[in-house]
Amino acid sequence: MIRVAQLLYSDTVMRGADTLIVDLAREQLREGGVRPLIVAAAGPQYARLLATRGVPYRLLPFVHPNRLNYLRVYAALLRKPPATDVVHAHGARALYLAVFLRWVSRRWAGIGLVYTVHDEWRQETLRQRVTARVEQWCCRRVDVLIACSAPMHPVLQRLPGPRAIALVRNGLELPAPQPPADLGHPPESHVVGVVGRLARQKRIDVFLAVAARLAASRTDVTFVVVGDGPERPALEALTAELGLDSVVRFVGEVADTAAVYAALTVLLHTADYEGTPMVLLEAMAAGTAVVATTVGGIPDLITAGEHGLLAPPGDAEALAEQVALLLDDPTLRAAVGGAARTRIATEFSIGAMAQHLSCLYATARRPDGEHGTDSEPSAR
Repeated sequence: MIRVAQLLYSDTVMRGADTLIVDLAREQLREGGVRPLIVAAAGPQYARLLATRGVPYRLLPFVHPNRLNYLRVYAALLRKPPATDVVHAHGARALYLAVFLRWVSRRWAGIGLVYTVHDEWRQETLRQRVTARVEQWCCRRVDVLIACSAPMHPVLQRLPGPRAIALVRNGLELPAPQPPADLGHPPESHVVGVVGRLARQKRIDVFLAVAARLAASRTDVTFVVVGDGPERPALEALTAELGLDSVVRFVGEVADTAAVYAALTVLLHTADYEGTPMVLLEAMAAGTAVVATTVGGIPDLITAGEHGLLAPPGDAEALAEQVALLLDDPTLRAAVGGAARTRIATEFSIGAMAQHLSCLYATARRPDGEHGTDSEPSAR
C-alpha cells in the first residue's frame, strides 16, 4: 500500500483540476493499492466539497491566495509534513512548496515527488516567461513528471532530472443521465453555455462576441455563463456594452454541473490555452455537443466532426459558424454527443487514470527515505 498525498494550493474559485483530485482519491479508495490524502490550501467551496465526498483530507491555512498566506502554508507543512510515501503536486504553487520543503527539511527529503503539468507554459509576456522558467527548474527536481495533454509530453521529455516522464490523460467517471437544470431560459430556446472560471485564460469575452454574432441573426438562442471569478464584473459590463443583457445570463457557481450540461444544446469552450480541460470531459461524458478551440490537448480529445467541432482560438466568427451548424442540425448534435460520451467511457476513464498513476507512484517512492509524522488520516 503506497501512501500518496495530493497537494494543491488553490484559489477562492475551484478549478477543474481541484474536482479531478477528489474523484481520483475516491477511485483510489475503491481500488486499493493507494492510500490517498488530499492536502489542500483552498477556499471554503472546496472545503465543503471535501467534507461531503468521503475522502481523507487535511486543510491548510487559507485566508486569501497571497504571499502571506503562502508563508503560512509553508510553515504548516514544514512543522507537520504529511504521513506519506509520495506527494503528488498539482499547480505551480504546490510544486514550489514541495521542492523547497524537500530542500530544507530532512523529513521532506525522504518523500517521493510527482508533479502534473496541467497547463501549457506561456511565453507571450516577460512574467509568463519567468514563471515558465521557474516551473521548469522545479520540474527537473521531481521524481516523476506528468503531462496531462499530448502536446506537453514531448516538451517535458526534454527536461533532465526526473526518473520518469509520462503522459497521463485526465479521467472521469461516466455520470448517469441527469434532468436538465433550470437556467432561466425560455423552454423553446436553444441554450449555448460556457462553464468554468471567469479568468482571462478562458476568454469569456470571445464567448460574448460569439453570442453577439448569433443573436444578431436569430432569436431562438439563450446564452449562459456558468461559473465565477475575477473577470466577472468586466464581463458583465461587456455584456451590457454589446446589448446582450436580454439573451445572456450569468448564473454563477452551480454545484450540480451534470444538470447544467443536460440543459445545454451546445457547450462552447473558448480558452486561449489549456491542458486537457475537465469541463470538456464532463460535457462530453454527459453527451452534450461541444465546440472548442484548437489549443493544448483539446485536438487530442476531440476529433473534429466526430466528437465535437473545433475552431481557432480567438476567432469569434469561426466559433459562431460551428455553433450555428450544431444548432441547425439536431442529427449532427446527437451524433457528436453520442460519440463523445463513448470516447470518454472507453479512453478517458478515472479507473484507467488511477491505475496508470499507481505505477508511477511506485517509481517515485523512496523506500529508504524518512517520512512525515502525522497520524493516519481519516475522512472528516
